[in-house]
Amino acid sequence: MRDIRQRIVSEASLTPGGIHKWTGCAGVRQKLGDTRSSVTRSSLTQAIEVYHTLGSPGLLVSVYEQALAWELDQAGLAVRRQLDVPLKYKIQIATPLRIDLLVVDLVIVECKATSRYNEVIEARVLTYLRSMQLKLGVVFNFGEIYVKDFCIAS
Repeated sequence: MRDIRQRIVSEASLTPGGIHKWTGCAGVRQKLGDTRSSVTRSSLTQAIEVYHTLGSPGLLVSVYEQALAWELDQAGLAVRRQLDVPLKYKIQIATPLRIDLLVVDLVIVECKATSRYNEVIEARVLTYLRSMQLKLGVVFNFGEIYVKDFCIAS
């Protein structure tokens, strides 16, 4: 498990519009310094545990999501799965979006299992953050040789 943690890159960058994006969540822990930081750290620890226990990529994302929700719950963190997020279009409510996990009502966690990461995922998480008026989202990609995490803060 230590080998996996060492391979996660932790570099911070600022994207246009004041959105912070990190590959690796170490930069987020330094910036936040509060409950969100400990939730993020615990989420990463549990994601690594899920990856280590289930083995190499190839499973459906729903398997990783369910296992991660279970691990977070076992760690004592309140977790809600497949939560509908209302989306307002002008004056009418559009079809709601659905987030994978909401941890302690503070951090959105999206699980992916893709061999090729797409930045559209980050844009989607930003939409979730804005819709729910939250500050931090984490994407875990279980579809690569090593679990990768991407933190998005608005």
